[in-house]
Amino acid sequence: PLQKYVHRAFRFPHVFGAVFITRKVLQMETHRILLVDDCHLVLKSLGPLLESKGYQVTAVDNGADAASLINQRHFDIVIADIQLKALTGIEVFHEVKKVRPGTTIILLTGTSDTTPFINILRPDADDFLLKPFEPEELFFRIKRCLEIRNLKKKLH
Repeated sequence: PLQKYVHRAFRFPHVFGAVFITRKVLQMETHRILLVDDCHLVLKSLGPLLESKGYQVTAVDNGADAASLINQRHFDIVIADIQLKALTGIEVFHEVKKVRPGTTIILLTGTSDTTPFINILRPDADDFLLKPFEPEELFFRIKRCLEIRNLKKKLH
């Protein structure tokens, strides 16, 4: 349906407000998310939920695979559990910041005391989320992180 309106907007800009519609179409960019968690239930539930919101999701179940993918491809956001196999979420965090410093990272933890993690990662951390969480909370944090990243790009 949107394509029909865009087509009409180009044909009849004075009627459909072509500027407004074309701006909306240009803003609909797909963000790439790397989801890293050793719990397959988390991967199988969050992956499709994120995809339903329009994100392109790559899911892996260990830190080593995540580090390899980070070196190969660009991701807008990495969502990683702190406690992973092979490499921890903190090691993945440091790898992302070293190889792709502009990538946003949201760390997940099931540990209620996040103080040690926050103190270690505070200078470069983008966000933390305590498990269990509601999907809407994750969507909100992703949106907020992307907005902050876009504001930083505009400032530089």
